[in-house]
Amino acid sequence: MPHVLTAREARDRFGEVLRRAETNGETFIVEKKGRPSVVIMPAEEYDRLTGQHAVDYEKTLEDIFLLNRRIVARRGGDPILHEEALQIAR
Repeated sequence: MPHVLTAREARDRFGEVLRRAETNGETFIVEKKGRPSVVIMPAEEYDRLTGQHAVDYEKTLEDIFLLNRRIVARRGGDPILHEEALQIAR
């Protein structure tokens, strides 16, 4: 059975709510003005319900490595520094 929280309660207890959802598999319905607004649930449960992954980490890492190789190739083999990459991204 999902827990029901007001938006204010969810805000004030956000860390606890996340921990309980992740650790205990609990689901929370957050109400705004007395109506359900959002649901907080474990990512695995979301994946099961939707048939898709919330975040495809392997694809994201593959994209990062590919982008890094392209940057290094454009720079004539010179690696890009972490600080420089952050500056470019901003």
